[in-house]
Amino acid sequence: MPFKIESVRHLGVLKVIYSGAVTLDERINVVHSLCVDHYDSTRFRIYIDARLVDYQLSVAEQEVFGAYIASREEFKDALVAVVVNDGQVKNKNIITKSSKSGQIINIFDNEDDALQWLVSQSV
Repeated sequence: MPFKIESVRHLGVLKVIYSGAVTLDERINVVHSLCVDHYDSTRFRIYIDARLVDYQLSVAEQEVFGAYIASREEFKDALVAVVVNDGQVKNKNIITKSSKSGQIINIFDNEDDALQWLVSQSV
């Protein structure tokens, strides 16, 4: 499986860790799983580790994925910290589309900064 979801309960953060080739369908499955299996009616705080992803979505796929995220009520006002490697494509179209639902998305280059930002944001 190219992803796993972990709950860091003491921080109130859900971690999504991707590895290898992650298709559009698999990314949609992650969002679905977060909404169905992990949503507890509070503001999502999601840490996404994309450092090991080796498949980038096309522009059209980015737009579809971003629109899907924006359509999910559970993601309204979500806080999302994405960790990527230097030089990694940052899927700006996903960020632009999904941000229309009120999400706040920040890109980081290390886990500590990403987690610190997530827990420092007011709910």
